[in-house]
Amino acid sequence: MEASYNSSAREFATGCLEGTRVDILKLIHDWVNDPSSTLLFWLNGAAGTGKSAVAHSIAQAYDNEHSRGASFFFSRDQQARRETKFLFQTIAFQLGNSRPALKIEIAKALEDQTILTSNLQRQLQKLIFEPLSNIKLPSPVVVVLDALDESDDEDAVSHIIRLLVWGGP
Repeated sequence: MEASYNSSAREFATGCLEGTRVDILKLIHDWVNDPSSTLLFWLNGAAGTGKSAVAHSIAQAYDNEHSRGASFFFSRDQQARRETKFLFQTIAFQLGNSRPALKIEIAKALEDQTILTSNLQRQLQKLIFEPLSNIKLPSPVVVVLDALDESDDEDAVSHIIRLLVWGGP
């Protein structure tokens, strides 16, 4: 849980200052609430342009709004936050804690004791996609990933992107 937007490992990280980044935040909120939008929103830009502050604000907004969200903030500075092997486990944990029905489905997936040591594709499928497909959700689930480029494995980064875009390798 060190990787979530509100973890103690990110004690001094904050979102956007009041009244700033209004246009990009509105664009993202509109994307979340548009049922015809794509499943992936990619915010990119040069280092230091405030992407992490935007990501923090979005993660906080959807965590506060009926527990609709989960987040993973990568960081080179902390071992647990730079290892991709924890990504989908962390997201599943957060989502399961926010929705009792989903927690039950994720617990069923965890009956297979090999899942936590499985490859990322299998973890994504078994811990997130399948449990989400087995329950009815009243609203979209928002998952925020920040600083994926700070992962410890460049090959895993491109693999994660492929998994998220196409659901497979």
